[in-house]
Amino acid sequence: YGMTKSRVALKNRVDQIWLPLEQAVPCGLIINELVSNALKHGFPESRTGTVTVELAALERGHLCLLVDDNGVGLSSSIDPKVAKTLGLQLIVNLVQQIKGDLVIGQTEGSGCCVSVIFPTPCGTAFGSEE
Repeated sequence: YGMTKSRVALKNRVDQIWLPLEQAVPCGLIINELVSNALKHGFPESRTGTVTVELAALERGHLCLLVDDNGVGLSSSIDPKVAKTLGLQLIVNLVQQIKGDLVIGQTEGSGCCVSVIFPTPCGTAFGSEE
């Protein structure tokens, strides 16, 4: 998107988690869409900031995927639940595919935070932190 590392920093806080292919692919596509949207729309002109991607294990067999930015935020006129954009429709469908719950925190002028809470399937493995 023509941005330099000095304009928008990318931070990853990802636990070492191995997912089955049926969840890994949708998670990767969700992350790609959310980060792309943040870079395209969240940092116009010469605005600087940070995009953070997190994936963490929660209690009771669930995972939390979070993409957060401190860009310009979503316009108050956008309702993510009824959005007609291809990107948001794709995210909603992918979240449904992994049986997750989607929460979009939108505050115009102070960034956007999107979280997906989804169950860990049988076969999910967690690595040790070193």
